[in-house]
Amino acid sequence: MSVRRTAAAVAGLILLATTACGGGDESPAAAPAAKTSTSQPTDPQASEKPAAQDSAPVRTKVVVDAQGGGAGQGLCTLFSQAEIAERFGGEVGAGQVSGPLDSACQWSATADTGGSIMIQRVPAGFWSPPTMAKNYKVLTGIGDKAYSAPGMVDGDWDAAALHGRYVTVANQSGPKASADGAVALLREVLARG
Repeated sequence: MSVRRTAAAVAGLILLATTACGGGDESPAAAPAAKTSTSQPTDPQASEKPAAQDSAPVRTKVVVDAQGGGAGQGLCTLFSQAEIAERFGGEVGAGQVSGPLDSACQWSATADTGGSIMIQRVPAGFWSPPTMAKNYKVLTGIGDKAYSAPGMVDGDWDAAALHGRYVTVANQSGPKASADGAVALLREVLARG
C-alpha cells in the first residue's frame, strides 16, 4: 500500500502505514476513529524564513498516542526545511503536521513542480505491505520488516518499516523521487528518531 492508501487504512485503516523506536510508552489501540487533521505549521514563523536561514531543528521525541496518532509534531522536528529541500530537489514549505490523527509530517513544494516529502508513524497493527504492487521490493537491514514500492500517484515512492510496536513510512514525490531516495529517507528517519 502507498502512504495514501494506508491513510485510508488508518482513517479507515491509515495513510500508510527503527530498529528501536523512540516512540511513546503507550500501547497501540485497535483501529482508531478517523479524525480530520487541521494541518498546522510546527513553527508559525518557519514559513516566513527563507530556506537559507533554516537551521537545524530542535528535535523532540516522536510519540504515538494511545489512539495511534500524534507523531506528526515530533516527526516535523527530525529534519530542517533545508535538509528536506535538498532531498526533494527544490524549495519546500515548512513541515506541516498532517495525516489521520496527526500521525505525519509533510513538506510540500513551494513551486509549480508539485510534490512533497512526507513521513508518518503509526502503531504496528497498521503494517500492510503492498506485496502485489508492481516494483514492490522487500528490504533487509531496516527494522523488523521493510519494503519499498511505488505510491498511488505516478512518480511517487514509499518506503516503510515495521520496527517494534510501530510502522514508519517515508513518501517522496517530486523532482528527485525514487525508490532509493525513499529508502534513504526512511533509514534517516529511523536513525534520528
